[in-house]
Amino acid sequence: MCLDTPEVPGNQGLKDQLLALKWIKEHIDDFGGDSNEITVYGESAGAACVEMHLVSENESIFNRAILSSGSMFRKAAIGGANEKVPLVIAKELSFETNNVSEALSFLKTTDARFVVNAAYRLKLEYHACVEKEFNGVERFLSDAVRRETLAKAKNMSLLIGVNNDECLLPLGNVPSDNFDNIDPFKTFLVDEKISHDLYNIIRRFYIGDERINEDVKWNLIDFCSDVNFNYPAQKSIERLLKSGAHVYEYVFSYNGGRSYAAKLNISEGGASHTDDLRYIFDMKEDIIPKEDDELIVNRITMIWANFVKYGNPTPEVSELLPITWPEAATGSLNVMNINTDMFVGSRPFYNRMAFWDLFYELKKLRS
Repeated sequence: MCLDTPEVPGNQGLKDQLLALKWIKEHIDDFGGDSNEITVYGESAGAACVEMHLVSENESIFNRAILSSGSMFRKAAIGGANEKVPLVIAKELSFETNNVSEALSFLKTTDARFVVNAAYRLKLEYHACVEKEFNGVERFLSDAVRRETLAKAKNMSLLIGVNNDECLLPLGNVPSDNFDNIDPFKTFLVDEKISHDLYNIIRRFYIGDERINEDVKWNLIDFCSDVNFNYPAQKSIERLLKSGAHVYEYVFSYNGGRSYAAKLNISEGGASHTDDLRYIFDMKEDIIPKEDDELIVNRITMIWANFVKYGNPTPEVSELLPITWPEAATGSLNVMNINTDMFVGSRPFYNRMAFWDLFYELKKLRS
């Protein structure tokens, strides 16, 4: 909750993360670790959190970072103060008041699971925020949140990427007759506060003059993936490269027995949001394994482990990792495709990313 008060200034979750990282830094040697070799790994909102730690003016705690399918350039990552949040949650839990302090006092005495479930029912989204300055209160994010370069990232090794069909799940399983009820372009129009003519430009770029139906499902998946994951990730990568970081970029594209799509019997497409996690961790789910699942599990866990140990995902070529992974560079965005066949490509989704560069330049000119 960002309430713009000394008691609840905002970014409490990020400050908890910072305390945990400080504890690790202080005690990692006692567990056989190295306080100068700490890697932070975040996925989705977690990746945005990692980036916010790089932006924060607090001391640098970690030496390497993995950012998967998330960026603080996503519009939902940073929000403003909203004093109504504790009031509406308290009301949902049958305590009605117009006094924020009373609502907070009530919530502090309520089981945290009830509070979380109430926020979920209300569809509330929690954001990080730029904090006001208060005497004696440590800020996590200041007005420099959109700075062009990040001093902490200089010479830091980062592994960063996306899945190739991030929005496969929300749109890949929509029944044919339900497409008449959705318009992701209109939702974007409201969220971005854009004019109707800009809405038309975006819509024509992705689906031409077609009406929204099952025939343009994959175009809609591209649009949803681009605005929520692909383009924000590219903006983060550009800033990290400008900051002097060593960036290894990837696109994960494997669709196997552990993938979400398999659970929903979607045979088309690649990797949806969170699918990479299902090959790195045991998610304790019933799966029908596919022939290449073991290869992908071994491959991606080896990449992640190599990066944590060496700051380089492919320190040597092997049967499992048959090619060297070059760093991305400002003028040449080298990208590793992680699948049964590994190959190095260049700037992913470049036509669509160029469109969004031009779109935001146009929007800036009109504002």
